[in-house]
Parts: sequence; C-alpha cells; structure tokens
Amino acid sequence: MDSHRITLNLNAGRHTFWVRQVGREPVEGRLVVQDQAVVQRTVALPIKPLTPPAMNFAVTTNPPSAALYTYGGPMGG
Repeated sequence: MDSHRITLNLNAGRHTFWVRQVGREPVEGRLVVQDQAVVQRTVALPIKPLTPPAMNFAVTTNPPSAALYTYGGPMGG
C-alpha cells in the first residue's frame, strides 16, 4: 500500500480537509486542533470502482425489422 505523510502547521480551531488521489475515492474529514497540540490522522482512500466507457454505435439488421436486445431487454430507436 502506498503511504504518504503530510505535515501541516494549523491554527487552533476546527478544520475540514479533503484527501484526493487519482484512481481513488476522495475522503473528507474534520478535526479540532487545540492550541499547541499535535494531531495525527491516518486516512484510507477507497479504490474507485471501474466504470465502463460510454459507447455509441449503430446497428443495421437483416432483415430490417429484426429486434435487438441488450442485457435481456429490447433496445429502442
């Protein structure tokens, strides 16, 4: 597993952060920093599910009145 460490100096108070990496789902988090405190967070980024690319295609049937089905259902158009 890839690991990266980031060190920030923040003012005391409430903070919101986002962690993003290509190929992973982004994660939002919140933390409260007390004056002079050291806060550590470990954030795991879930792998982004693969989505198939959108495709456009044309179909010509012979005979012209043939029905076309995809995933068990008829296609319109």
